[in-house]
Amino acid sequence: MLRQDPAPSVRRAALERIDDLTLVADRMSNDADPGIRERARQRFADLLVGKAPVAERARALKLVDDAALLEQVAKRAAELELRRAALERCKRPGFLAERCLEEADFATRLELLARIDQSGTLERLAGEARTRDKRLYKAIRERLERERETAGLGTALIDKAEALCVTIEHQLRQPAAASAELLVSTQRAWAELRPRIDERFDKRFAGAIDTLQSALDAIARIGQEPEVAAPSAPPETEVVAPVAVA
Repeated sequence: MLRQDPAPSVRRAALERIDDLTLVADRMSNDADPGIRERARQRFADLLVGKAPVAERARALKLVDDAALLEQVAKRAAELELRRAALERCKRPGFLAERCLEEADFATRLELLARIDQSGTLERLAGEARTRDKRLYKAIRERLERERETAGLGTALIDKAEALCVTIEHQLRQPAAASAELLVSTQRAWAELRPRIDERFDKRFAGAIDTLQSALDAIARIGQEPEVAAPSAPPETEVVAPVAVA
């Protein structure tokens, strides 16, 4: 009757008496009457959080693609197993923030907290959790502090990379033999810093290093040019006095 009766009122009455998840899901998608499809959707949500065996409902949940249905199960299911299975597939940031505050299981609240990446949302959650959930409030504040430290550290590292480039570039104005020691120490500092930053300074630093090294090599060669010997004077010719003839 639910599938084949031509009268929508009869199909609707049959729908109210059916508890089969697969059949209700079929009518949710395939009934010709939009009112029945919507009612089947409501019935399916109720059945997913109802009294059927958990394993049966978990299998049916895997077939659900509707975000609103997933959110209903994540919010209404009595079993943590079902709520977690639904939450894993929920994507809406506002809903995740809501469940981070409202979910009964603390470990699940922490997992939801890890999925929230907007600082503004975290600040709002901290304000709401302050008087409602001290443990969650502490976890949010620690998360915000870590993010601030990371952001500050990133800025400091970029500033240091800039300073190393400037150090070498200043030497290019008037390179001298004493610059060689500074070149070595700067390269050592760069090698320690480079794995912690991105590539934005790579070409600039490498170009400055190569130019300074070339200049220092040229300075070093100045004192190594071979001296050109002065031309030797021709040997003096001995003057022989004429012999008088008697």
